[in-house]
Amino acid sequence: MFTSLLDIINLLSLLLLLGGPFFYALLWLPSSAGIESDAGLKVHRRISRVMLVAGGLYLCTLIIKLLFHYRTVEVVDLDYFPGDTVSVLRLLNLMLVPVVLYLFQNFSRLSGHSPRSWLAVCAIVILMTQAAGSHSASEGILPYLSHLVHLLAVVIWAGGTGYFAMLPWQFVIDDSTVLGDVIRKLDQRLYSLILLAFIVVVLTGTILAMVHINSNAALHGTFYGKALLFKMGLMMLLILVLSVHLLRTGRMLNNITDTVAQMHAQSVLIKYGRMIKLEAILITGVLVAAAALLGSPPPDTPPFLNPQTLSLSVGNQPVRLEMQPVAGKLDSVRMEIFLPAPLAPGDATQVYLHLSLPEAELDLDQQEALRVSADSYQGDITFPVPGLWQMELTVMGATGTILATTGLIIQEQPLADDISTYLSMHSILYNPANRISFGIGVLLVVIYGWLVWQARREQVPAWLILAGPAGILFGLYLLLSVALVTTYPTTYQTNPQPFTSAVVAQGQQAYLQTCADCHGSSGKGDGPWAISHRGRIPDLGSPHLDVHTDGEIYWWITRGIPELSMPGRDQELNEDQRWQLVNFIRSLRHGVSGS
Repeated sequence: MFTSLLDIINLLSLLLLLGGPFFYALLWLPSSAGIESDAGLKVHRRISRVMLVAGGLYLCTLIIKLLFHYRTVEVVDLDYFPGDTVSVLRLLNLMLVPVVLYLFQNFSRLSGHSPRSWLAVCAIVILMTQAAGSHSASEGILPYLSHLVHLLAVVIWAGGTGYFAMLPWQFVIDDSTVLGDVIRKLDQRLYSLILLAFIVVVLTGTILAMVHINSNAALHGTFYGKALLFKMGLMMLLILVLSVHLLRTGRMLNNITDTVAQMHAQSVLIKYGRMIKLEAILITGVLVAAAALLGSPPPDTPPFLNPQTLSLSVGNQPVRLEMQPVAGKLDSVRMEIFLPAPLAPGDATQVYLHLSLPEAELDLDQQEALRVSADSYQGDITFPVPGLWQMELTVMGATGTILATTGLIIQEQPLADDISTYLSMHSILYNPANRISFGIGVLLVVIYGWLVWQARREQVPAWLILAGPAGILFGLYLLLSVALVTTYPTTYQTNPQPFTSAVVAQGQQAYLQTCADCHGSSGKGDGPWAISHRGRIPDLGSPHLDVHTDGEIYWWITRGIPELSMPGRDQELNEDQRWQLVNFIRSLRHGVSGS
């Protein structure tokens, strides 16, 4: 709870700290140029005070994070300190925050463009530091840059709207005949930037969600996923309010001119100010949800599901459970429960499975296993994350209800350190469906981008200013869904070896030379080494292999799977032989004989 509160304060104070200079330098000053009013001084004072409080809170959260970090380090020495990059950057921020406050406080006294330039440099460094301490930083350069750009767009959107809401509105309303034009210019500038920031926020947020959320189960079954759904719900509400603002409320400002009655101008500004404050409140809610995401670990990669056989005792009766991954689904298994005759006397017997992951406080819904034969029941289970799961088996029959519990280890993806997020042309070219999705995405981005441009020039209806970004984002999603992958480097590479009998025969020779000792001559997992050391291992001809691409299997053959004591074969087999071996493994299920 304390960590989440700390993250919320840290994020909100950061946006207020950096949003102040952005709003004043890029929005207020250009909009109020040539207007003689005391509002400029009042606005600068108000922003300075808010920035001072925000800067103090941000510094406090940084210091607390540093103290907590070093408290967990057993030995702090000169050899350790320089290597702790995030902590070094946080210490740098402790020096940069006072610089930002000083530059803004003396903004009007410093000559030339130097205040703006230095403010921009300091802001970028602070944002880089913030992104470096996030979950995305460990996922590769693309997620890190996405998080950095996401933060910058949020500063523009949330910071600009927040300070707009904190304007001295009573002063503005009292001086409406002079300041009405300033507010109209502010509205045009800010909401042009907000449209751009909206596209960037949703695009980069989608990239980060695709990096961290691996499946529908992870989205609905983890705290990170639920916080993301809450954030998305608030974003939809915010977009609705923004739509009303752009299509109606903001347009009321066009009626404020030097010739209208002051009473009417004041009425318009009062309504307008209320709308801005509502938007600021909704944005604050979105940021609170975003801060909750920062404080919880994301699911990242899906679990690695291998066939398993479990044995447990239910009412002093032996029960066997066989777990088989579901073909075509990375995170689902079919659990078959074999009950002895005393526990399954007839159709009235009911069997339920309940799984939980105590270490992550996850609790899956109870599943009923359906009877498929006289002594066996089947149920499908979806695992959102790897870990040591606790499985509770409930058997309800004529003799009463019997419970039994066992542990179930669900491994993480093999070679997890080799998995990274990147843009891949291989994935686009992998199959015709991906190429079609990519082409439609490009077409939508071009068409809706042109429509937005025409709407801004008043050549087409104004509502297209809102519909356009939605179309652009849908097109970008289609692009990302096939181009952005979190996989091994070879996952979407097409097998260069044709799937012919001759190639399969060559793959069989490589298999017998390097793999049969464990996997058996026919791939059933009954090789002599496996039997003597581990017992039977997974069948290479099982439907589960269809879940994985040729490129994934090739990567495992090349690098091995240390978690399963499987060595890499890149020293014994050349690249062609490894791809031929992949074809032989495919033939075990799909019927092309290697003989």
